[in-house]
Amino acid sequence: MFKPDPNIPPTADASSCDPRHNVGSWISHWAATAGGRDALIFDGESYSYLEFEDQVARLAQALTDTGVETGDRVALLLDNHPAYLAAVFASARIGAISLPVNTRLAPAELEFILTDAEPRTILVDDRGAALIDAVAPKLGANRPTMVLVPRDQSAWRAALSAFEPLHENTPATPDDPMMLMYSSGTTGTPKGALL
Repeated sequence: MFKPDPNIPPTADASSCDPRHNVGSWISHWAATAGGRDALIFDGESYSYLEFEDQVARLAQALTDTGVETGDRVALLLDNHPAYLAAVFASARIGAISLPVNTRLAPAELEFILTDAEPRTILVDDRGAALIDAVAPKLGANRPTMVLVPRDQSAWRAALSAFEPLHENTPATPDDPMMLMYSSGTTGTPKGALL
């Protein structure tokens, strides 16, 4: 399992945490500052900062409902989709660590990363779900909870509408981990880099 280096001491204790340092607050800030402006455009459909904030807040609650807590990893095995970006901000909002996973990995590579990182939850589209199903027998009890992200935007919005928005940010310091990315593993097994 990936563990932080014990030889590197934390630079701040929990008493100095500030919710404004949490990357999860960026979208809520822009929703309050320029809510009607475009936050992103996908497949010809635009999302204002207010609309994107609503998605991030609802996804943060959905992740919490799957058992994700501060410090847990949330894997992202998705093709290009607004849910990818929403998941990065939603994970940060609850103090979880987003884990981007390349959809082009071979099953053995995917198995290694999921076994090493031990994500609590994994967001997948149809193709990602098939990849997880291919390696599921080898993951055993370490298989993360799958959250299926529909490609269709209206279906994605409908899925999120089942959750109440979570607008509160977990207090964080600038040194708290936010993302775990794995190297390509060209000279050995992939190495996790905690950002």
